[in-house]
Amino acid sequence: MPSLLRLTDRNYGIRVRMDAKDRSRIDDILRTPFVEGGRYLKLGELVKVSDAVIPDLLEREQQNPMVAMTIALHPGADPEAVLKDALGTAARLKGNLPVVVAEGREMREMHRSLQSLIAALLLSFVLVYLLLSAQFESFKIPFIIIFTYPMGLAGAFLGLTVTGMTLNVLSAVGLVILTGIVVNDAIVKVDCIHQKVGTGKPVRQSIMEASAERFRPIWMTTITTVLGLAPVFVISGAGSDLLKPLAVTLIFGLTVATTLTLFLIPAIYEAMSKEGRGN
Repeated sequence: MPSLLRLTDRNYGIRVRMDAKDRSRIDDILRTPFVEGGRYLKLGELVKVSDAVIPDLLEREQQNPMVAMTIALHPGADPEAVLKDALGTAARLKGNLPVVVAEGREMREMHRSLQSLIAALLLSFVLVYLLLSAQFESFKIPFIIIFTYPMGLAGAFLGLTVTGMTLNVLSAVGLVILTGIVVNDAIVKVDCIHQKVGTGKPVRQSIMEASAERFRPIWMTTITTVLGLAPVFVISGAGSDLLKPLAVTLIFGLTVATTLTLFLIPAIYEAMSKEGRGN
């Protein structure tokens, strides 16, 4: 900027540029003469010109230059596993260069969402327990029902392991949904047992009668839910592949929880009752 032009209270820079015909080619620019320290020089004597490939767009993140790598996933691929392999490969390729290899914004947002969903899972657990305590006017009965949660979680993680999937945002959403529906079968069975015990029947007899009465409704409810989710798990496609972790979590979690509910929940009820403690 050879000079400044001041108008009122503002300064405007004056720039000098060659004519278009004198700067249309690199050779013409390199022959540009100028005087430095009393010497007549050409620009080509001071600089070296070479061809290079540069990106069309220079991106920055937190004031640092950044190059984004985009990975196209095959249907059914696990994003977490692909990210781990990609970061490992990039770390080996960079060698000793002062380059930082890290996950992108989308993966960071996904991990942040996963943490929020886990917190929501714990909160839903507490809220369901408080709601059941108010409904049964007891802290013991909801505690028995809450035992279905570990059963459902075990079934959900078993399903993810069998199908080769991992815990991601959608499977975490499935776990949150599971906390609301996995207790339904236990509520139906425990409530029936509790009503029969309230009429003066022995605990063992109440359990046997309630198990026979509620066996079919419990299984019919679970089967209809599983069959409703089955197309999402079976049919392949962009949308179905995205929702498969959610379907797997609910199908396996409900199936395992229902199966164990029919046997373990009555046993826990009897063990925690006065007759069970007496025996």
